Amino acid sequence: PVRSAGTARSYALTGGLEAELGADWKLSSYLAYAAQRDRNRTDQLANEYLLAEALGSIADDPASAFSAQRDGYFNPYGDGNANSRALLQAISGYSDYESRSNILTADMVADGSLFSLPGGSVKLAVGANYRRERFHSQAVDFIFSPTPVAGRPADYSRSIWAGFAELAVPLFGPDNARTGLQQLDFSAAVRAERYDDFGSTANPKFSLRWVPVNGVAVRGTWGTSFRAPNLRELGAPETANLRIATNEAGNSVVVIQRSGGNTGLSPEKAKSWTVGLDLTPSSLAGLTASLTAFRTIFSGRISNVVQQNFSSALTDPIYAPFVRWVSPGTSADDLAFVEELLSRSGTSNPYPVESIAAVVDARYVNTGRVDVAGGDFDINYVFERGSNRFNIGVGATYLERWREQVTPDSPAVDRRNVAGRPVDLKGRMTIGWARGPFDTQIALNHVDAYRDEAGKRIKAWNTVDFRIAYKSKASTGIASGFTLSLTAQNLFDKAPPFYDSTAGAGYDGANADATGRFIALEIARRW
Repeated sequence: PVRSAGTARSYALTGGLEAELGADWKLSSYLAYAAQRDRNRTDQLANEYLLAEALGSIADDPASAFSAQRDGYFNPYGDGNANSRALLQAISGYSDYESRSNILTADMVADGSLFSLPGGSVKLAVGANYRRERFHSQAVDFIFSPTPVAGRPADYSRSIWAGFAELAVPLFGPDNARTGLQQLDFSAAVRAERYDDFGSTANPKFSLRWVPVNGVAVRGTWGTSFRAPNLRELGAPETANLRIATNEAGNSVVVIQRSGGNTGLSPEKAKSWTVGLDLTPSSLAGLTASLTAFRTIFSGRISNVVQQNFSSALTDPIYAPFVRWVSPGTSADDLAFVEELLSRSGTSNPYPVESIAAVVDARYVNTGRVDVAGGDFDINYVFERGSNRFNIGVGATYLERWREQVTPDSPAVDRRNVAGRPVDLKGRMTIGWARGPFDTQIALNHVDAYRDEAGKRIKAWNTVDFRIAYKSKASTGIASGFTLSLTAQNLFDKAPPFYDSTAGAGYDGANADATGRFIALEIARRW
């Protein structure tokens, strides 16, 4: 059986400084450094080059780990017992990947009041940020070649400088409230960033909060955002692997799959708005409710969409921009292109080069756009009975749309309720009880049913979380500041619903977690 193992080590160091600048102004700064090292190795993979030798499809290569005279030929028929363990070991390969990343961050923020208006004090926050990021990776593959091949190491770094400011203006407040205008607050913010590998960007955000009567608040926001590709998306080593794919005629053909990072990526951008309503009725103390509608439109989104849907790469027309059909047997340009890709990645070719029919770009790319819209609601009620304090909460998110446009010219397709994409409904209900130093809470989580790519139903997933805590009420002595808590996630160890994933995981990682029951005990003391 295939064996996979992974290790991860990380650490972080942080430090901060705060200073009073006079009046109500203060300065805050911090410095942080974090590093992580990951290694993943998968053994007992079928080496396609050695397997081709063992099937007699290509000549016996004396430089490879397989020898037909010593190990015999592979029998693909029956239940596998016809093949000896020595033969299976001789055609086995592995993949070994290691990466190291680190980030240094320095941040400084000053905030305070500028002047007063009838509605309150106008406040300003200004700051600056510096980040230094670095990513290094190295891979060794023994899957498509007679001997292990070390891929080209990736070593990528960049620096980012940023400046930001936010202005909060209270137009109406307690001192100038009037009918229909108990409170009206406006704020504007902007953040500018400069990347030494992308250039500059500036993104604003505006928000408004209006309280017509006590206990009712209407709010809204509008803004733009920007995400540069991370170093892994840019600098992960590019590979060119040979695979078998099905074309539109239903025939199996040999293709080159390009995977890894892409230094040609451009930033991902988005525009978003929200409108919300908050209720805290005075007639029912302890009740709070909120309702929010939202919409975000991503453009130039960074994704490896072809790799996620590789089985459809040659048959679905929306992936046509990422497929280059080639004919190395008749075109000198195609032959040079194919040979350059294979030599650059160090990939051995067990097939005649003339048999390669296409090159599929499954790297990270800037795709079309994603249009997401929906709503959130949250209701909480807290009440007391004698020495007991209870709380009940219900929250849910409903997606009205998740329309993906893979390329600017492709149609927008609603991808809600499809494996690998968000479901339209997720919810959580909580019930809590507290008395004296004890506090307990139980929560029910719900992920609605949806379907896989073939239309087969994936069941809903319901899990239960539980928490019980003890917080000492002592003000002096060793027990003061003492807290003990026991938390269980997925208390009844409910397995995620089965999904026949092409990755072989057996579940959908986008909407479920295979961790199972997770129990944590925390002991803390503050002084």
